[in-house]
Amino acid sequence: NRWIKRDDFTGSNLFGGNKTRKLEFLIGKALEDGSEYAFTYGATQSNHAMQTVWAATKNNIKPVVYLAAVVPPDKNDYKANLLLDGILGAEIHIVDLEDGESFEDAERRSFKLGKAHIARLEAEGKKCADIPMVGANEYGSLGYLSAMAELADQMNDIGIRFDHMYHASGSGGTMAGIGAGKKLLGMDMKVHSITAMGVGDETKYAAKAADLANGALKLIGADVQVLPDEFIVDQNNF
Repeated sequence: NRWIKRDDFTGSNLFGGNKTRKLEFLIGKALEDGSEYAFTYGATQSNHAMQTVWAATKNNIKPVVYLAAVVPPDKNDYKANLLLDGILGAEIHIVDLEDGESFEDAERRSFKLGKAHIARLEAEGKKCADIPMVGANEYGSLGYLSAMAELADQMNDIGIRFDHMYHASGSGGTMAGIGAGKKLLGMDMKVHSITAMGVGDETKYAAKAADLANGALKLIGADVQVLPDEFIVDQNNF
């Protein structure tokens, strides 16, 4: 039998991706810190950015997004996630590609612009949360550590054990949280992380995920550690 866990249905709409679990902890940290602003980054139609805008606004935090654009959007006719960003009240900064610049270059420049903006606000005494693109840090990974506890409860409720689990992986933050939850709960299923983009050196990719997983485990005071070779990374399509 095959079962599907529809985490794409967890957000503010049915096309927003799977970032809501991460944002429960990322925005929770922002609230704990007394943040007035939440900054994040992505492409112009980023699911993560839109869900961050929604989660921040819902918690009375002002969202600010720096979005890299391969094709500059019509500022008088925003569509899809970018339209929702505006409706939800985000302060939107579009970072257009300069001559000879790649999308990755524009993304890196957007991070610098965001950090400079944060520095200006903090100089005025404002508190800002700087949420990384796709929520890939140890707080974000707590969302998928928690998801594994939820999955364990669901398996108990229906009386089955899964032998294999497959999930999409990009930044490695979801992969890290799943790995941390699996290790903490002693789950013996094999987790296959199918890359949604080329990740290059799988050893470095797994090591980065292990660092995030162990950072999440440290936040909750767990005394277990995830090793890089515990991840099964599949990037056969790249």
